[in-house]
Amino acid sequence: MQKVIALITLIILTMSPVFGLTLEGGVTYTVESARKEAFSGVKYKIPVSSFKKYMQDPNFEENKAAIAAGKADLGDRWVEAYSDLTYGILFKNDRYRVYYYDKSGHLTTIGIRSSLVCPMKSYAYNLKGELESVSFYQSANNIYTYDFQGNLLGHRINDVVYDADGNEILKRIK
Repeated sequence: MQKVIALITLIILTMSPVFGLTLEGGVTYTVESARKEAFSGVKYKIPVSSFKKYMQDPNFEENKAAIAAGKADLGDRWVEAYSDLTYGILFKNDRYRVYYYDKSGHLTTIGIRSSLVCPMKSYAYNLKGELESVSFYQSANNIYTYDFQGNLLGHRINDVVYDADGNEILKRIK
């Protein structure tokens, strides 16, 4: 389950309206160099008290209707749905945080970005505020995701996520 949440996190944190700029400079990362950069300065625990108001999706009915209609842009937020009926919300007034919900609208994971410009890091925390996964974005289309212990969960290139052996494990559905 933790891998599924981490991979969903990887997909939703790349919601296309979020990324406006990728810095160019010819820097290339390997799995190891990306891991080192991703875990540099990581917070393994965060206080969750400021996320209490998101424990239940405040716009559950509207978000579910938008998902059913295939609508992602709801004016003040973006919604992205997955085949397992979970979904994520990114509010336009705070693009540093993404809220992941189960099919009943209960918060499951909090995603926090270090920046909106690549290269960047994003962190996924559970409801206890414990780190679940870390993603390092070389660009919006080249992302490494690790579990909280630093094990590679996936490397996304464009819309396909590969495991450490290069096998396709997940595909982003547009």
